[in-house]
Amino acid sequence: MADSKRLLKHVLIYGSGVWAGKAIGFIMIPIYTRALTPSDYGVLELASRTTDIVAVMLGMGLASALFRFHAEGKSEAECDRVVNTAVTFAGVIGLIAAVFLAGAAAPISKIVFGSIRYIFYLKLALIAMVLELSTMVPMALLRIHERSGLYTAINLTRLGTALCLNIYLVVMRRMGVLGVLTSNVAGISLVLLILIIGTRHYWKPKIDSRILKGMLAYSLPLVPSSLAMFILNFGDRYFLRSCCSLKVLGIYSLGYKLCLVMPGLVMEPLGLAWSAVVFPVAARSDAERVYGRYFNVYMFCVVFFSLALAALSRDLISVMADPGYIDAWKIVPIVLLGFFAWASVNVFEIGVFLEKKTYYRTFSCLIGAAVAMGTYAYLIPRYAAMGAAWATVSSFFAMSVATYFFARKLHPIRYDLRRMALLVGMAIAVYGLTALVPGQGKVSAIALRSIAVLLFPAILYAAGYFEPENIAAAKGAVKSVLRTPAALIRSSR
Repeated sequence: MADSKRLLKHVLIYGSGVWAGKAIGFIMIPIYTRALTPSDYGVLELASRTTDIVAVMLGMGLASALFRFHAEGKSEAECDRVVNTAVTFAGVIGLIAAVFLAGAAAPISKIVFGSIRYIFYLKLALIAMVLELSTMVPMALLRIHERSGLYTAINLTRLGTALCLNIYLVVMRRMGVLGVLTSNVAGISLVLLILIIGTRHYWKPKIDSRILKGMLAYSLPLVPSSLAMFILNFGDRYFLRSCCSLKVLGIYSLGYKLCLVMPGLVMEPLGLAWSAVVFPVAARSDAERVYGRYFNVYMFCVVFFSLALAALSRDLISVMADPGYIDAWKIVPIVLLGFFAWASVNVFEIGVFLEKKTYYRTFSCLIGAAVAMGTYAYLIPRYAAMGAAWATVSSFFAMSVATYFFARKLHPIRYDLRRMALLVGMAIAVYGLTALVPGQGKVSAIALRSIAVLLFPAILYAAGYFEPENIAAAKGAVKSVLRTPAALIRSSR
């Protein structure tokens, strides 16, 4: 119970930052879609996604390695050496990347956009990426020390800075894509400055070659898997640019961005908190039971929020976006189905990480990427954005199945798949009911769809989905949260 409360505390703190970030993202949607044409949005998407590829290759999975090797440290001195090595090596890589990318912007622009017309946009995106790369390991260090409050405050500072600059540069100065990218550079620069000050006591500029070798042996197999994950999530953008137009790409990207609200609201905060405890839990006698319970709760949260997003997607886009983007809603339910499979991967792969066989994660990701490339090539030329959405579903399910069987072979953990079938079946039924409600953007229609979504947990409860242990933990957590204001009032007297 203590572990559950501790985990919930960090989930709520991390979640508050993530949720605030998504709220800011929602605020920016009407601004972006009215200040940027769908083609401009497509250019911004390509520039951002291209720098993501470079970041994956240069990041080398060091943040994941830091968690693993710090947890295994047998003494405080050894843990310090792990931190020193990771932070220093990440800084060196950032400096090398800055020099290399300064001369590579032109050829990268020709590959991505077909010309050097947008090279300045790409350079700004690359600058932001190098700065972001320099923050990854220090931010992971804050999570290791469970400084969730500082972690969240730093992210909120970045988001607030970017929001204010976006309003000024994009809306008031009408700088378009240039204004968005300039705001990103300013926001991440401020974060890096805060991190340098905030984490200076946690590390010294030293590299232990033995530790670095072990960390790279653990993390480098994660790089191909991260690239494969990029293909699954964003590879379709390049096919859409080639086969369709920047306008189609921009509309699709907005719909996909709405889908990404779910991972941000659910998968990210739960994952941030869970990653700090998943390895220590492995030493417990009831570890398998804990992992199984986490799977059930995690997938419920994923499906519940996905259902809400899918049911209200057309209403949200019609209210928040320019009418030129309205078709973006059509891909939302489809892509979210793929994200369900993606979420299951994040739990199934626990066994892979416990056994340190990270190359199996690479295998499963490569399987998903191979399916993605094949379905992109076949479906996108024929069905454009809808083809891209269904390709996303097929590739994530392929990766989920592969991960499940690889992990079961390495470190068997019993997951209640029948319970998952009940969860998904009920969600599809409720979504079908919401789709029958007529009216787009009308208050009465939104209210009816919202009521149907809010009844979903009650339907699952009646069907016996929730385990007694999870119900008891939830009740205890709620009581703890409710007691907190009263305790604060008493202490202030």
